[in-house]
Amino acid sequence: MHFDHKRIPEHAVHAHGYFQAYGDYSNVTVAKLLHNPEVKSPVFVTISTVLGSRGSADTVGDARGFASRFYTEEGLFDIVGNDIPVFFIQDAIKFPDLVHASKLDPDTEMPQDGTAHNTTYDFISEFPESLRTVLWAFSGRS
Repeated sequence: MHFDHKRIPEHAVHAHGYFQAYGDYSNVTVAKLLHNPEVKSPVFVTISTVLGSRGSADTVGDARGFASRFYTEEGLFDIVGNDIPVFFIQDAIKFPDLVHASKLDPDTEMPQDGTAHNTTYDFISEFPESLRTVLWAFSGRS
């Protein structure tokens, strides 16, 4: 619940519609939503800036992300992605910790530790797999 309440509503764009396959792809997948081009599956899409704080411009070089949820006859099918070519973590269970370590406090817009972004560097030091992303981010290639 704590994680859900850190959303910044003005930085999320939501859309809903339906997904319909162009053809029958049953020869390459078992996902039924790609078997019959006449079946329409409802879909909900969210596009957002991942770390931008309240009032942050859309032109800032923050990470961008998206999530798509397909409501299929087999159940829910989710696709999540972002524009970081090398991601911080290898284990999805660490994702809420990564976000908490990187975001400003939602009430004060201040870093969540006594000094600027200690929490981010603490996270990076605990998970060596995040070093490649840090090197990419500071390389100027972003």
